[in-house]
Amino acid sequence: MLGPGYTQVWRSNFRWTGLGVGMNLSVGGAVVRNLVLHADLRGVWLGNPKQRSAGRNSDFDADIVLDSAGAGLTYYFMPHNIYATGSIGVGVFAFEDDAGGASKNSKAGLTLSGAIGKEWWVGSDWGLGVAGQVSYIRARDYVDDKRLHGLAVNVLFSATYN
Repeated sequence: MLGPGYTQVWRSNFRWTGLGVGMNLSVGGAVVRNLVLHADLRGVWLGNPKQRSAGRNSDFDADIVLDSAGAGLTYYFMPHNIYATGSIGVGVFAFEDDAGGASKNSKAGLTLSGAIGKEWWVGSDWGLGVAGQVSYIRARDYVDDKRLHGLAVNVLFSATYN
């Protein structure tokens, strides 16, 4: 899955917001009819977001990446090929300097993600579709151990092999 979205990252006295890109890769299989268990790799890239600190707005000369790995379940409502999916995992925030140098990662924390989507069959084993996804991550900052939060809302385009 891949697509655009809006992302917000915050901690006490700081907030970063902007348009980003969400990406997901899930690998798994059906455990019973219409129910899929899968391993997930997820990422959200937020390039040069707007920063709000101490009541002032400014540009933030770095990218923020929300990375996670976890496990999830997807249920397909057939014959309409509409699905609901959710996952839980472990993730980090990566603050990547625009100068091409330093990357600072947060400590690992909890990630949650959920989506609702629709796919259309384009072959006997392939489906293409679209989904709305909400992802949340909570971790500790690398600077002072304060809690960081991230929320991303994405429209993702999907390709599924079954």
